[in-house]
Amino acid sequence: MSRYQLRIGVCDLVLPFETDPSFRERIEGVHHAFSRSPLVFGDDTVVHTGDSLEEGYERSLDYFADWNGEVTGVTCYNDLVALEVMKGLRERSLSVPDDVSIIGFDDLKLLDYFPILLTTIQVPKYEMGRRATKLLLDQIDSGTDGSAEQIELNAELVVRSSTAPPSEKR
Repeated sequence: MSRYQLRIGVCDLVLPFETDPSFRERIEGVHHAFSRSPLVFGDDTVVHTGDSLEEGYERSLDYFADWNGEVTGVTCYNDLVALEVMKGLRERSLSVPDDVSIIGFDDLKLLDYFPILLTTIQVPKYEMGRRATKLLLDQIDSGTDGSAEQIELNAELVVRSSTAPPSEKR
């Protein structure tokens, strides 16, 4: 996701939920993407949003209060946070993607009904559920507590109208 934004020339800002177990992995992924670019990944690249949508909205309002055009993209924890950020940008009279590109995570079908289609990460929800069910049934059948097993599934970037290269921006 961040590699895509870097490839189109977007300076990225990350809005994570610190309470999510994948928080560190997502930040490390963004850091890795930045390490392959001329851009610097600093402490100010991550804007901590707490664990509520309202905090994501409020933090985006605060962050973009004195927007100077330097940050041209935001990677959000999920699609709902992306909607809150878009709301905050609209209240600051900033346009998505003309001023700031937005990427979410989850590919919520509900977002197909919004005027700006969100670029997002599509996760294989059905496959996640199928594998979790299989692990649980195997654990029940074996009569053991089971050990934690980490399974990685591929996610897919779905590019829509909420992102644009800076050359296409004002």
